[in-house]
Amino acid sequence: MTERGWVECDRWTFDEEEWVPVILFSFVHFPLSILHLLLFILHLPLSTLHSPSSNLRRHSQLRDYFLHLRDRGLAQSTIRTYLGTIEDLVTCLELGDAPPSTITTAQIRSYLLHLVEKDLAQTTIARRLGVIRRFFAFLLEEGHVEEDPTRPLPHIKDIKAEPRAISPSQVRKLFEAFFTYEEDWERAFRDEVIYHLIYACGLMSGEAVSIKVEDIDFHDALLKVEHDERERTIPLQPHTLELLRDYIREVQPERYLFPGRGEGHLSTTTVASRLKRYLDLAGLPEHVNPRILRSSMIAHYLHEGASMGSVQELLGHSDLSSTAHYQRFVPGEGEEEEPIEPPVVIE
Repeated sequence: MTERGWVECDRWTFDEEEWVPVILFSFVHFPLSILHLLLFILHLPLSTLHSPSSNLRRHSQLRDYFLHLRDRGLAQSTIRTYLGTIEDLVTCLELGDAPPSTITTAQIRSYLLHLVEKDLAQTTIARRLGVIRRFFAFLLEEGHVEEDPTRPLPHIKDIKAEPRAISPSQVRKLFEAFFTYEEDWERAFRDEVIYHLIYACGLMSGEAVSIKVEDIDFHDALLKVEHDERERTIPLQPHTLELLRDYIREVQPERYLFPGRGEGHLSTTTVASRLKRYLDLAGLPEHVNPRILRSSMIAHYLHEGASMGSVQELLGHSDLSSTAHYQRFVPGEGEEEEPIEPPVVIE
């Protein structure tokens, strides 16, 4: 201590009264630093300690799986993805306090059908199924289950939801809703074009958002569509051509017809979520999704007398068996049909 009442210390000089907060800070900060160091060594983020999910707290098997993934040295993002998939499965099946080891093959199949009906991409569903298979392989190895319930499941391409459709009058109500949506006119116009192509051309939402401006041939009224490395050409009706011309003139897209963030295209998740706004305005069931809209077009097309072969060509199926599950929309002999307008034209 100097005569002036200051404490000198190599590089810093403190007044005597200022040592009190410094000492308190050291007592608090040092233990926290040790804790952070231990957490870093254990690869256990603070967020996991502070806010574990209700499923993780409730089910010891999920906690054991978390520790198993952590001990394998997987990245935190990978662990979150794995646990998120299993938690989504548990939540969807409404297990409550029942452990995940009680899940049956039938329940997993119903979950996969739920994902199909949400119009998720096959690659996304396949990834989730892969995560579920790994989880049950862990439960089998730990002795929580005697048999792996995922073993009897077929290839993801063989899991198909029963096609559902809405009536032509409901389709009209949906498209009328675009004219009453005043919150964001530009987005409503974009959405109208997307759902028009899904319905009028029988497109999957992934095919619709992937369309490039150069894929549209206005001279010959054709649309080029690519899916699973296969390409098909779909004839465009005059009303569809006019709608596309208006949209391109208004939006002026450069590469993708429906641009998203950066240089990519709009996501299928956005397409599905945006549809809910118009379903509410039109007073239609909330379970209607882009896949059902596409199936509706096929149903109306078949009711007009189209053959299964022409539907196969329109949808781009390489095998007629892929189109066969739409057979339920074909009216039987002697069955009275309600007259409906041509499904490929939306006025």
